[in-house]
Amino acid sequence: IAPFASVIINGIYWEQSQPKLLRIADAKVLLAPSANSQAWLPTENGCPVLPHRLLSICDITADKGGSIEFVTQTTTIDHPFLLYDPHTQTAKESFNGPGVLICSIDNMPTQLPLEATEYFGSLLFPLIPTMLQIDATKEFQLQNIPRVIKDAVLTANGHLTPKYSYITQLREQRRIKQQLASTKKRVLILGSGFVSAPAVECLTRDNNISVTLVSSVKLEADRLADLYPNTTPVMLDIMRSSEEVEKLIKDHDIVV
Repeated sequence: IAPFASVIINGIYWEQSQPKLLRIADAKVLLAPSANSQAWLPTENGCPVLPHRLLSICDITADKGGSIEFVTQTTTIDHPFLLYDPHTQTAKESFNGPGVLICSIDNMPTQLPLEATEYFGSLLFPLIPTMLQIDATKEFQLQNIPRVIKDAVLTANGHLTPKYSYITQLREQRRIKQQLASTKKRVLILGSGFVSAPAVECLTRDNNISVTLVSSVKLEADRLADLYPNTTPVMLDIMRSSEEVEKLIKDHDIVV
């Protein structure tokens, strides 16, 4: 099924004496760019063109070098994904670049306790018959839909629902902010510790300076971004994401 799959979730039992489900050689074939790779998915203006069909593998077994030969290391809840390139046989913590996204969290089963699953299912299951009766061809707001379902729907009839229409404003604000930032001098600050706040405060006194604050701690970066104008927080572990750091450096005028 691999040539026809976009996402593979692997949970089979495997022993050393058994054949591999996917080998490195298979990955090279599956991830080779193909002129026909777009036939299975309609393309639209503004959407990225995918070079191959297989996008991600979730190996629940997390067997290093097991049934999926190129899963050679496990990931964690905090850092769940690696990008594997079969041509260089390397894996890095990134979403950017050639390869297939791999999730191989070795303690994944402990994240879904039976009691929590049963509780969630018991609340969701009674709503499913009503959800199936919703007519997507009719105006969403005019249909008699229970509030618990209506409040959970973000988009309908090709538009954001009224409760979530604020997202359009947020996107417009972001677009304007990006346009303004393109005409300003850009400063990249690596880290959001105690010494970063005075630097951000000083730099943002000048409206012609835009600050990008990189931190592995999201709350710290968000806090400083909320305090000072023209400040954009970026959550990134610079020790694990060298390529992303290089790209950020190239896009800025000064690095602190």
